Amino acid sequence: FGEISANYKTVLPPPLNIYPVNRVTFFEFYKKMLDTLIPGSKVILACNWHVHYEIFIRENNLKKDTENYKKYIEAVVADLDSQIKKHNDLKFYIIGQGAYISRKDLQCTKLDLKDSFLRHIISQGNCKTFTDDIEDKTLMMNSALKKYADIHSNVTFIDRNIPLRQENNQILGYDDNHYPIYNDDHHYTFVGSKIV
Repeated sequence: FGEISANYKTVLPPPLNIYPVNRVTFFEFYKKMLDTLIPGSKVILACNWHVHYEIFIRENNLKKDTENYKKYIEAVVADLDSQIKKHNDLKFYIIGQGAYISRKDLQCTKLDLKDSFLRHIISQGNCKTFTDDIEDKTLMMNSALKKYADIHSNVTFIDRNIPLRQENNQILGYDDNHYPIYNDDHHYTFVGSKIV
């Protein structure tokens, strides 16, 4: 969404296959699209913000730690701001970072034990909720995006985790009918997307 990320040289491997030329093309298309919108148009900015942290680390030859994650967040906000400030007549909605589910919790949510004798041995109640696998990073990113939105009248922050958040900051793993919310570590199933 800005010049910083558009100029990354790191290639995202399969299944994403995002090359530097793709980033530049996307950014140019994004800028042209913003320029053609009429005043009052709504722009939704959604991303798995965490995925690009790995690229940021590689591009800047940094180690993975909290201080460098904060630098990454600053780069994300700077990228977003680079175009938002040029379009005060548009309404931007920034969708926050979603929770990540661990492989173990994901597998547990997908167990169908209702017709199995194992239902007497394995309790699926333990995977009704889970702790976000990247909780600290999710909270830092979403806090920064919300803070940015709070000081810009044409920006609204949407926390996609609110409909899934349970007691003690736990995240819902499956619905009342035992349908999983997550398809993989961060993509929603059809049921999950309807809830969110």
